[in-house]
Amino acid sequence: MKKVKAIFRNIFYCFLVLLVGLCCYVFICLDILHKDYVNVFGYTYFVVVSGSMSGEIEVNDIVIVDITKKVEVDDIIAFKNDKTVVTHRLVQKDGDRYITKGDMNDTYDKAITRKDIIGKIKFVISPKFLLEFIVLVFIILISLALINFEGIFKKLFKIEEKPIVRENKNVLPQDIFCSPQERNNFNEHSGLTITIPMKELKDLKKILEKEQTDSDNVEVLDDEVEVLDLENDDIYTTTNDQELKEEEMYNIVDVALKVKNGAIETTHLNKEWQKKYKYIYRLCLYIQSGRYDLLDKAINDVPFKEYFDYDIDKVGLYKELRNRIYDLPIYAVLKILFITILYNDVHFFDGVFKILKYKVLIDKNNSFVVVKERYDRKRLKELINFMERIAKRFNKDDNLDLNREKKLVDISNY
Repeated sequence: MKKVKAIFRNIFYCFLVLLVGLCCYVFICLDILHKDYVNVFGYTYFVVVSGSMSGEIEVNDIVIVDITKKVEVDDIIAFKNDKTVVTHRLVQKDGDRYITKGDMNDTYDKAITRKDIIGKIKFVISPKFLLEFIVLVFIILISLALINFEGIFKKLFKIEEKPIVRENKNVLPQDIFCSPQERNNFNEHSGLTITIPMKELKDLKKILEKEQTDSDNVEVLDDEVEVLDLENDDIYTTTNDQELKEEEMYNIVDVALKVKNGAIETTHLNKEWQKKYKYIYRLCLYIQSGRYDLLDKAINDVPFKEYFDYDIDKVGLYKELRNRIYDLPIYAVLKILFITILYNDVHFFDGVFKILKYKVLIDKNNSFVVVKERYDRKRLKELINFMERIAKRFNKDDNLDLNREKKLVDISNY
């Protein structure tokens, strides 16, 4: 399709160049060289100013003339009469003597010779303003097509192009992050705060992992774990090596946050962090239910304030770490965001969220290939269950109303 698109684009460009060249040529011939008419590939045109041929040709009609000396009796011809051009019917031909007459005239014209003949009428375009309107619209359409050729081409032929694959698809572009600037700290302790001891979180995680291990009856062959593609039920596989890499990344992020924020013993989820907690939970449910359209919408309509004005390296998300996070499946990036929530790290959360946002943007253009091919249902379910367990155990005032989030997702699936 790239070749077809290139051909159409070249045709548009050639036509525009031809049109501009033609206009310049006509201007030079008529206004600079003061010729009686212009010759364009053997044809010319005139605008009729009298009603002498009314019935056949009306006033303000445009006549297209085939430039030729070979004319026959009864042809409507264009010829020079002194300094004017006349369009009348040829009624008599006698050697080099030609007699013409307007259909509405009572008398014959003065005889002319062969050299006075310009040509015979081929087409009549009426009225003049219609042609001018069509030409104007045509020029506008061509201009719009040249300005937004890609978009018009895709809509016209209903083409869904595959995205251009970058040479190194695992490297994030630097421009999704911006240079550091002063900003106000919005992470104040507003509203009711949920206090969660980190030690109890670890104990809860161990209990959950034990329960899932006991209930896991899936047969594993050759160190491979099944991965389900929600859209067409195809089965993919991922090795335990990939799981180890993901677990390693969780540990790296955990250590980085500990170093950055100190060995915190308790996490405090104020109103802002509760919003983010429920938001990450909802994104997990969208992926679990295969609603990639809602995932894309939610990524672009966040319930919290985003920031672009900090030095991403100084806050701990150095380039290599960012690229390694971007290389992870989306459910793994969501888990890292969940870890940053527990540490209340605004900068880290914001940076990882931008990685997720860019990842979803790229996957959207590629029909969410990364989401589907590397979608680990078991791992995502673990994260969802863990977040639900935390809300159930520590959310005494119902600030983390995950049941409401779940109902909203269920409603959107109908």
